[in-house]
Amino acid sequence: MSALAPTDLLAWLEGEWSVDRAINGREHAFTGTARFTREDASRMRWAETGHLVLDAYSGPASRTLFLVRDGAGGLDVRFVDDRPFHTLQLTSGHCDATHPCGEDLYRGTYAVESDDALRVVWHVDGPRKRDVIESLYRRRA
Repeated sequence: MSALAPTDLLAWLEGEWSVDRAINGREHAFTGTARFTREDASRMRWAETGHLVLDAYSGPASRTLFLVRDGAGGLDVRFVDDRPFHTLQLTSGHCDATHPCGEDLYRGTYAVESDDALRVVWHVDGPRKRDVIESLYRRRA
């Protein structure tokens, strides 16, 4: 399997990755670890922990998402409370995603950069938000 077009995304993601996230350039940032852990054959926990610098806050931060096989060769990305976030299909090595969040619209792009690197960029537009969130995931040995 070529990681630039992973045929089994859960298998490709499984393990520990470093995360370097820039928010609006380097105005704000998150650095930490993402752990992709299988819960069963069709579900994976995506847990991030690390350090966040956002406005006056500088300290620990975490988030948990779930990846669930969708039956069409892709994955449903879900929030920890099981609400849908977006669909993820990386068999071409690239995926666009959207997520409406209240009055804000999140438009994302996932791109497999190598066997051990995944870039995710979100553009957020809304009445109170204009953000660019860029994350680089690198597989840890």
